[in-house]
Amino acid sequence: MVETETSVLDDHIRVRMSGGSVTDVRLHPAAMRLPAVDLGRHLAEVFNLAQRQHSEAMAAELAAEQTDFGQMANQVSTLRDEANRAMSACLAGFTESLLHGNKR
Repeated sequence: MVETETSVLDDHIRVRMSGGSVTDVRLHPAAMRLPAVDLGRHLAEVFNLAQRQHSEAMAAELAAEQTDFGQMANQVSTLRDEANRAMSACLAGFTESLLHGNKR
């Protein structure tokens, strides 16, 4: 799970995100003494920055976990072959059972 932490105003306002959601907001006492308009502007700034950084971190994690479709195709092919062998053996058993069942 991706976790990021973003701050503004010399680390006086911090936002932590995990899995796409805000999980923690920390306000230094000095930030609380700001005029409401300034505090609101800084909060908007840190939330927007946190969202952007978290989205970038999540995209980077997804890019690092790229699926190897060639390997997946080989695994599906192997599974298909094993299933076909098992079904053939099962069908042979049913056929043998029916043939011997009709002779009785």
